[in-house]
Amino acid sequence: MSNITFHVPDLFASGPEAFPRTMEPWQAFNLRMARGSGRNVDGSVPWRDALSLVGTLPSLGIRPRTALDLAQQIVDERRNKWKTCRRRTYQSVLAFDVFMRQLHSTKPQLATFFTNHVASAMHRYWGAMFPEHYQYSRFDAEWSQTFGGEILFAMDKLNDMVRLLVRWAEATSDATLLFASSMGQEAVESSLIETQAYVTDPARFMAWMGVPEGAWQLQPAMLPQFNLLVAPPVRYAFMQAVAGLKVGEQSVAHRIGPDGFFSLDFGQANLAAEARIERPGSSAPIREAGLTNVTIDDRSGTTAYHVHPGSLIVFDGKCPSDERSEISTLDLALSIIAMLGASVPPYMRRPIKL
Repeated sequence: MSNITFHVPDLFASGPEAFPRTMEPWQAFNLRMARGSGRNVDGSVPWRDALSLVGTLPSLGIRPRTALDLAQQIVDERRNKWKTCRRRTYQSVLAFDVFMRQLHSTKPQLATFFTNHVASAMHRYWGAMFPEHYQYSRFDAEWSQTFGGEILFAMDKLNDMVRLLVRWAEATSDATLLFASSMGQEAVESSLIETQAYVTDPARFMAWMGVPEGAWQLQPAMLPQFNLLVAPPVRYAFMQAVAGLKVGEQSVAHRIGPDGFFSLDFGQANLAAEARIERPGSSAPIREAGLTNVTIDDRSGTTAYHVHPGSLIVFDGKCPSDERSEISTLDLALSIIAMLGASVPPYMRRPIKL
């Protein structure tokens, strides 16, 4: 193994910076596609950006099989519009090909790949696959039939990734694979969602909240969250306004972090057309404050959510050990440090043996 490293940030990154820099056009395309599909998947394709990448696909590592699979997906979308939801999965499929090319060519001491596509499918479509898990939820038969196979579709693509990684590890004498999910999911009572309220015009929203232009900065967020930094001169006034903020008579949950960081939870579901937004001293229709009651294409809410138990699979060609049935996620970083032969910082507790 060598000390050569590469770094392509995940889709929560604030910018396209990557190493090597030849990866930046790829990452920029990724971020543009992801941010255009924050809640509803954007069925369009930025063809100018896409065409600029075509010539680089072989060097990035996109396999012919993946390219054909993606082409079939685009054809399927034209026949069945609901299948655009699978673009969330294909983004990880493409990124994994890029990852494997770098893994083969640079042979780093440590490499990590993050995918959220299975969790995304579970959040949305658990109720379609497991309607019997719910006591009060109401999912109509057509919705369940349409989306009932989406979790398995996402898992099948993950299985392909695992298969390629195991094949690589078997051909690499000193490789150890860790497949880790820090949490699982289970059903939560839910119902189908027709609309959700989102901030679609941040500048108008902040102006309505009394924050002048130049005194705030938008930060990356997963919808329905709205994240931003607020400058000190108006930070306290904004905090007071947020504390009394309501959308459709529902209080807006929020968190306040260091250095003026605010995270606001929108996404209020199935509001009346005349819904209003309120803050101390002011009230207006939501559209006048930069919010839109967005129609949700797949009508999916959060039908499953995180539970503490996750999973850890270790593959290193050795006999399995049954010494521990549970492991804390806090032990993972320490164990990786030990496997690399590096010293454990004194403020961290001793690693366990995997």
